[in-house]
Amino acid sequence: DAPWDVEADGGGPSLERVCAAFDSSHARNWHAEPGADPTPLAPSRAIQCPPPSIPPPRIAINEIYYHTLDTKPLGDKDLKEEFIELLNNTEVPVNLKGYAFTSGIDFIFTEDTVIEPQGFLVVCRDKAAFLSVHEVGNAVGNYSGQLSNDGERITLVDDTGAQVDSVRYSDHGDWPVAADGLGYS
Repeated sequence: DAPWDVEADGGGPSLERVCAAFDSSHARNWHAEPGADPTPLAPSRAIQCPPPSIPPPRIAINEIYYHTLDTKPLGDKDLKEEFIELLNNTEVPVNLKGYAFTSGIDFIFTEDTVIEPQGFLVVCRDKAAFLSVHEVGNAVGNYSGQLSNDGERITLVDDTGAQVDSVRYSDHGDWPVAADGLGYS
């Protein structure tokens, strides 16, 4: 999965760690030199500590409301109120026409949908139900599928199919506990 260096996936080179003193789970801490052969028992070609930071995505998955607070047994708030919020990290308006979520949920922006600079957009599972609870002006919907209450990967791609942002959230580990059914995102 991106952002891992795809050159090592059948292209010849091996993945080489960029900085031995930095977190090994950080994708930018691994590099594959295009056209190079693997280098067992040799230093990495591109040593840099810390590794280069990942540039922020133009459009970021900024908030995930995946496991709502529902006080009724077998309630359906998850089916109605869950959402994904997007943030435009740029200084120019971005039109999302042709963008799509390719994992986590199914939603394609088929119409002109502009997020202003540093602005937000909420992508709702059920837009009418969401707007009955939240007073926001920039919301779209309805998406197919349901966000997993256990966690999963959410991926947004642009109109060319290139990955814009991807987040794997979870209901355990270092992820905030309050987002897992306690009413918070």
